[in-house]
Amino acid sequence: MPQRKPIKAFTLTELLLAVIVLLVIIAATARIFGTAQRVSSVGEANASILQDAGAIERRLRDDLARMSDKGYMAIRNIAVRNDINDNATTNQLELLNPDLAANAILRLDQLVFFAEGTQDTVDFVGTVNLFGGSVPSSALSRITYGHAVQVPDRVEQALAAPSSFDPDYFMLDGRVLTPWVTDAVADGPSLRLTATTATGGTRTVNGTQPGARDWILSRRSVLLADDGGDPAFHAIQPNTPQLDANSTTSLFQESTGFFTAAAALQPARAILSGRYDVTAMQLNDLERVLGRFDGTNGLADPPFYTPWTVVPGVTALPATPAGTAAFGAARQRVINGTFGIGSSANQAGTAVQIGLNSWPRAERQPPTFEKSDQMLTSGMIAGHCSNFIVEWCWDDGVGRVMEDDRRVKLALDPMSGNGTLPLLGFLAPRNGVTPWIGLPDEVSALGFSVPFSQRRGTRTLEQVGGVGAPIYAPSIEGPTGAQVLPVVASGIPAQRMWCFTSVFGFNATEPTYRVRSNLNPVTGAVVAGQPTEWIVPRLDFTPRPSAVRITMTLHDPDRRIDGGREFTFVIDLPERSKP
Repeated sequence: MPQRKPIKAFTLTELLLAVIVLLVIIAATARIFGTAQRVSSVGEANASILQDAGAIERRLRDDLARMSDKGYMAIRNIAVRNDINDNATTNQLELLNPDLAANAILRLDQLVFFAEGTQDTVDFVGTVNLFGGSVPSSALSRITYGHAVQVPDRVEQALAAPSSFDPDYFMLDGRVLTPWVTDAVADGPSLRLTATTATGGTRTVNGTQPGARDWILSRRSVLLADDGGDPAFHAIQPNTPQLDANSTTSLFQESTGFFTAAAALQPARAILSGRYDVTAMQLNDLERVLGRFDGTNGLADPPFYTPWTVVPGVTALPATPAGTAAFGAARQRVINGTFGIGSSANQAGTAVQIGLNSWPRAERQPPTFEKSDQMLTSGMIAGHCSNFIVEWCWDDGVGRVMEDDRRVKLALDPMSGNGTLPLLGFLAPRNGVTPWIGLPDEVSALGFSVPFSQRRGTRTLEQVGGVGAPIYAPSIEGPTGAQVLPVVASGIPAQRMWCFTSVFGFNATEPTYRVRSNLNPVTGAVVAGQPTEWIVPRLDFTPRPSAVRITMTLHDPDRRIDGGREFTFVIDLPERSKP
């Protein structure tokens, strides 16, 4: 018989080795694909964040390029510690941003200014406004950048208060509705309505805000579009629910037909609700309410001056309108009317309202299909912004007044009335480093300290020390000595929140005024001889910044980029805003 050839086959060992090799190859391939997928996912997230950052920067540059000398400008710096919601009673540490340490600082700054150029309403709806619903436009608008509060629950309209069908901005436990607030678990939903709803009864909704990585950055533009003064055409009809109207009479809250005193002045609830972007106010109304209003006499000339700010050591200056003192400094009225009252702190012996109840509302999605609720999404420009920082600077020489022969002009010293002083304006440091003004890195006396990794080299105007007459630091940042205010209010533990506010008023271009008299304009003393022409610095002179520096931290919704991405850019402001 012929000999059989042996049958070739794999041994068990060889099969096992082959399987192992195959598994290694599969695992390696899967890892490669997994890595590629993660890289692709991070790349998509990065591209999305870059797209959002670019859109925000373009929007800011366009708006600031149109910034007007009219009206006012205000920058509010708000800093909160990451553990501001730490609940000591349960030993449960709640961090606003779990990516950061408990002592990390998060910033919720706000930038408010007026912009020129014809603009239309975002979404003018309804038929009760401007003779049948024509689309209004305006050559001037007030623009606000900053974080917004979110109330995604449906909130029904109040029966007799058309502008109050948004939630109250205070919780039932007295805390202000802010972007970081949380409802007390034991109390249940505690954000309330201020009026009876259409279905009867007072309703509460959940006021708990999302974590910092899901904070909304908003841009709200309100048109100053006067309709001739008849509220029947431009404002909401009294006592008539009108969900299809998005105009209101005033930027500020009114009381029984007139504006309240400085201590109670606050933003109009209708504007903060996010449903309105048209107001019947005009510039003369702004100046009357914020700067020149004295309760009886209306306009005063020269305007503002002593009522503008509190000047330490000076009890009386010239041209004080009668009755003005009862309404406080005009600078404080701007703060109250723009940022609200909400909570107070002591600043160099003066009680100062810091305005915590001024956060506008914005939503990612409209709560209902009603027309008014669609407006709530128009103010959102970024849905995941954990930091928004605004700082400003002046160029060297801003505010300097020169003679025709290029010498620095001399003027009467308004602080003493004795002699003259050179109108030097801002004196920039000679080391070539731009001094950015805003919330500083540290004020140890007030318990404020930014971790080293977050420091930005920012100081207050007083700390820079480069301001000469006719610019006075208190006119910009308030009484000298304690500009950074530690905030302790309902629900806010000590050393967890701080505020610093820079205000640039109506006078951005007139550093002095002239008086021809034989009386000293400051001391009132008689000067022998013929009337003399006096040049006096105006304490309300607050030239606009030369540039602003914006820093923001953006996140992707799926948290694919740990810690998000920080962006910083500098925007030069129009030359016309400098004297």
